[in-house]
Amino acid sequence: MKRTIQIFLALLLAVSCSSSRVTKDKDFYIVFGSCFKEDTISLSVNNVIAVDKSILNSDFSTGTVLNVSVEYRSGQLITRMDKGQKTAVLQIDNEIQLSIIKNGQEYNSALNLSKGRYILIEGCESTVKTKQFKKKMIFE
Repeated sequence: MKRTIQIFLALLLAVSCSSSRVTKDKDFYIVFGSCFKEDTISLSVNNVIAVDKSILNSDFSTGTVLNVSVEYRSGQLITRMDKGQKTAVLQIDNEIQLSIIKNGQEYNSALNLSKGRYILIEGCESTVKTKQFKKKMIFE
């Protein structure tokens, strides 16, 4: 009986670890980077609005927008801004579609999360570019 309980607990642990790993593989993070200066920005992920007509400014020291972050975790798209936090339900596969509107000009980007779950959006040179990284970005 004791052996059966040990096997059951080991199986339960293995299943819970593997299921959390599957969810974690789909998590992603979006950071707004350099060159935003009083720009009006909207961001949608797979047609779900994350940022809606917000004025963004990149920090001179870090080169990032400090007051906005977007992450996907456990089926939820979470946006944190000065005004608080909002969440939206979002189902994804290994690919996501970003729609970024900067000062009325729309830019679309199809991203494969296997190329990186850390996404940097930059607003330099009158355009918007996305970059993906497999490791967390460090800004100093």
